[in-house]
Amino acid sequence: MKTTYHILPCFARYPLVLLLLFLFTGQVLLADQIDIGIFESSAPNKMEIRMRPDFTINSDGFISGILFTVRWSNPNLAITAVDYIYPYNVGKIGITEFEGGYYYQRFGATPGDYVGTVIPAGTEKVISLFSYAGSGDICFEIINNEWTQAHNGNFYIEFWGSDYTGIIYEPTAPEGCFVGPCTLELTCPANISVPPDAGSCGAVVTYSAPIVGGDCPDAVVTQTAGLPSGSLFPAGLTTNTFMATSSQAEEPVSCSFTVTVNSLPGAAGSITGTTPVCQGQNGVSYSVAPITNATSYVWTYTGTDATIIGNSNTVTVDYGATATSGNLKVYGTNACGNGTVSPNYQITVN
Repeated sequence: MKTTYHILPCFARYPLVLLLLFLFTGQVLLADQIDIGIFESSAPNKMEIRMRPDFTINSDGFISGILFTVRWSNPNLAITAVDYIYPYNVGKIGITEFEGGYYYQRFGATPGDYVGTVIPAGTEKVISLFSYAGSGDICFEIINNEWTQAHNGNFYIEFWGSDYTGIIYEPTAPEGCFVGPCTLELTCPANISVPPDAGSCGAVVTYSAPIVGGDCPDAVVTQTAGLPSGSLFPAGLTTNTFMATSSQAEEPVSCSFTVTVNSLPGAAGSITGTTPVCQGQNGVSYSVAPITNATSYVWTYTGTDATIIGNSNTVTVDYGATATSGNLKVYGTNACGNGTVSPNYQITVN
C-alpha cells in the first residue's frame, strides 16, 4: 500500500495538537484514503453509512469533513429521520430532490471532535444512521454522477483538513439491490385486415391485449386511441394505440397497430389515355384498372370546358372550343365510402 505524506493545512485550526505533531516529526504521516459504504441496519427500517479507512486512525484522529448523496427510485419510499452519531453528526443537506426518475438526498457534516476510539485499518465505523418509511422495493444507493456533480453532492471525506476521499465500496443497501428507473416495454399485436361482416360496412374485431415487458412492478396499460377489442370497426383503417405507465419508469411507452376493414374501394391506379389533345376534339378515351370493391367511379378534371362521359373505369371526354389544360383524376366509391384517389394524369390541350 502506497503511503503519502502531507503537511497539514489546518494547523491554525488546531494549533496545540498539530504543533506537537509537527515538532516531533516535522510532518504528519497520513495514509491514502477513507472509503464509504451503505448497509442495512439490524434495526428495522434503518440504513447505516460506514466509513472504512485503509490506515489506522488513532483516538485523537479528526474527521474534519463529510459529504455524500443517497438516491432511490421508489416513489413510495422516504427518508424520515437521521440519527446523529457523535462525533460525526452527519445530517441532511437541503430537501429531497427528484430528477430523471431518481430521488436524491445530500448528507454532510463538519464534525467538531476527535473520533474518540481507535479505528484499525480496514475496519468499518458507522458514521450515520437514517430511518425510512414506505412500501415496495427497498433500495438505497450512495452515488456520484452528473447530478451530484452539479449539486455539490459527490462523496468527499476530509481527515485533518486534507482530502482523503476513497471509493464507495458498498454502494447499495440492501446488498445487491438495484436502484434505478425500471425497464418498461409494451408490445402490440400485429396489424389486422378483415372483410366486412355480412350486410355491414364494418366488422366486429377481437384482438389480443398488448403485452407488458420489463421489470416495472406497477405497470398500468391504457388505450389512448382506437376502439376496444370486440367493437364494431368501421370501414377502412383504424389505428389503436396503447400506453403503459409506471411510477418507477422514467417515461411512459406506447405501441400501435391497425385494424383495416376492407369494405371501402381500393386505391385507384394510374390513368391511361391520350395527351395532348386539341380544342373541339370529342370522344377521347381514358381508363383505369378496375378498383376493388368499387361500384362506381368518380372522375374529375381541373381544366375548363371539358365534359366527362361515364362513371365506370373507362370514360370519354369531349373538349370544347375553349377547353384548357388540366389534371384528370379518379377514385372508386361504394355504399361504405370512397377509395383513395389516383395520381394526377396531366392533359395538355392545344
